Amino acid sequence: MRLDGWPQPTSAGLCSWRCLLVEFEGEAFLHERLVIKAHPNGGSAWIATPDQDEYEEDYRNDPDIVGVTFLDDAGRPPAPPHLPVYAFRAAPTQAVLQAALGNAEVQTQLLGWGQAVAAPQVQAGAIGVPGAGKWLLAEPCGNMKIGDEAPVAPTGPFASVKAVSTCTLPSGNTVAVFVEWVPTHKVSDCRIMKPRFEHGVRSRTFNDRVLELFEEPDLDGFPKGPRITLGTAQTLRSQGLTWQTQAREWPVAARIPPGDRSVHEYKLICEVLNALQCIDQCNLPNLVGAELLVRRKSVLEEAHASSPSNPDYSAADIMMGWAETRGTGSTPESLMSYTANRLKDKAAILKEKRKAVDESRLGGKGQPSKDKDKGTKN
Repeated sequence: MRLDGWPQPTSAGLCSWRCLLVEFEGEAFLHERLVIKAHPNGGSAWIATPDQDEYEEDYRNDPDIVGVTFLDDAGRPPAPPHLPVYAFRAAPTQAVLQAALGNAEVQTQLLGWGQAVAAPQVQAGAIGVPGAGKWLLAEPCGNMKIGDEAPVAPTGPFASVKAVSTCTLPSGNTVAVFVEWVPTHKVSDCRIMKPRFEHGVRSRTFNDRVLELFEEPDLDGFPKGPRITLGTAQTLRSQGLTWQTQAREWPVAARIPPGDRSVHEYKLICEVLNALQCIDQCNLPNLVGAELLVRRKSVLEEAHASSPSNPDYSAADIMMGWAETRGTGSTPESLMSYTANRLKDKAAILKEKRKAVDESRLGGKGQPSKDKDKGTKN
């Protein structure tokens, strides 16, 4: 039995418990099929449909069938389907499979197909999922929510990261429930540090917390470009600074004019980062919000670097990792890159034309020759 509850195909090709995608002429979508029993000739099969119908389907001689795609042992197509799929809503239960197999044996014996097919059995054994982790609910069950740890772990071996387990309702009834295997680093929240207290107050010094920060690479939602939060915090510590002390020192070192709004924004960013790291005790490198704050802090520093009183924010969108937009549009990055390259080429051509014109003027009528400048001696 596969991890997601589907029976394991008995062999390669058209065989019992293999799932197929069938395309019919004139249809706007593909039809999923579960093979209950394959004909010995390899051209037809007794199948089950998402509508709970069961019948023989001839893939070799049916003129309405224009294509058949075999899903692999994990239920995946070899390539993304080119049409929408009318698929099964969920894996059939063991009882449904047994009933379907029984009906298939009766019908195919009447048709003279030959020997019976072995029924799918759930195999006991160790969980065949790599690494450490937990089984979490993939759907609500009673008082339990999606993401809660499954009360009963399914058995394996498995071919994917989903399975069917059981859950007991408050009424005492036991029902089937879908569960999913989640690696440990995604189960434990890598965005929150273990809380520490000083004199009964939830607090920790900047230097102590920096030593405990770490960056988890397999996280979604971060802006484009390299993540800089961890490196920035480590650099501050090596320079004997904190978020708060840098907020005081940067305006002076960068010679920012008094009253500049950047000073207030810079201090606000640093105070928020300090609160997140030292009081809330979050793991800043794994927070998308913290990454955006640190990048904005860097934008302010770079904008005032060349001219303290006249900041240049032209690179702000790139540093923030945001797509370049104009108004409410969303020009594709590939088109922006193409346009930029063409503008560079055009600018280079215009430059060469100007050089050619200047050279012609210097060598033409506009420039007197040296012979005309020479005088004659009497």
